Amino acid sequence: MTNEDNTSEISAPNPELQHLFQAAVELAAAAGTRLVGPEHLLLVWHNRPTTFPANQLRAMGFDPVAVLDHLTTAVSDMTP
Repeated sequence: MTNEDNTSEISAPNPELQHLFQAAVELAAAAGTRLVGPEHLLLVWHNRPTTFPANQLRAMGFDPVAVLDHLTTAVSDMTP
């Protein structure tokens, strides 16, 4: 089985991912950029505690607060 076989079964992103992406688009627009980047998606995902697996990520050594601070700075730096 190839990757092509696996992806042909996927029809569309689930509704939660669609909502996250729309929020990322709105965040990018509010920041004054026309490009939506992974930093926008991570920021909106981080701000949705029901879908953001903070405890599991912390257990792996991931510091959500540090990442949020870094991403917020990165997004701010992109504002024209």
